Amino acid sequence: MLKLREVSAYAPIIHQVVGDLLGRVELLRRRSLDQATVSDLAAELYKFGFEGISAVLFETRLGCLQEEIPEDTLRFITAVNNMLTLSDIVILLPRWSRSVLPFWKRFVQAWDDLYGVAQKLVDRRMAELKDQVCRGAPAGGMYLTYLLSSDKMSRAEVYISVTELMLGGVDTVAHKYNSM
Repeated sequence: MLKLREVSAYAPIIHQVVGDLLGRVELLRRRSLDQATVSDLAAELYKFGFEGISAVLFETRLGCLQEEIPEDTLRFITAVNNMLTLSDIVILLPRWSRSVLPFWKRFVQAWDDLYGVAQKLVDRRMAELKDQVCRGAPAGGMYLTYLLSSDKMSRAEVYISVTELMLGGVDTVAHKYNSM
């Protein structure tokens, strides 16, 4: 949906994420019994998609392709998985069942976790930008920097916007790999 010029601006960060994926796949291949296969390539591609989307949206790497994934990133991934899994169930169940069945509570908790981690990432980026400006450096960045500096959206709208975009991107990646 972006013009080629805008897309090319994201190439360096996507190139880094692709390099990390290739390094991770090579590591997993060396560790496999036959030293040629990756036992769960779909899971690695899912983490790649998650890392790539987050690198563009939040202008930060979440560590999805690292040996040890950070705790906040695991919480975010779990919340996304719960959200995607529970959305269909919650939509189909009648409203009265929310107080009886556990699905609604888990659905709300997933949203709270998603929003909390997104808020932390956005706030961290906001502090980085403030620090850059205080040092006299230009506030460089891409998507999130634009949203935060444009004053067209409130901070709360930025939180929910990037959270929903992350969900949409991860949902697309997850469905693509699940159909393989």
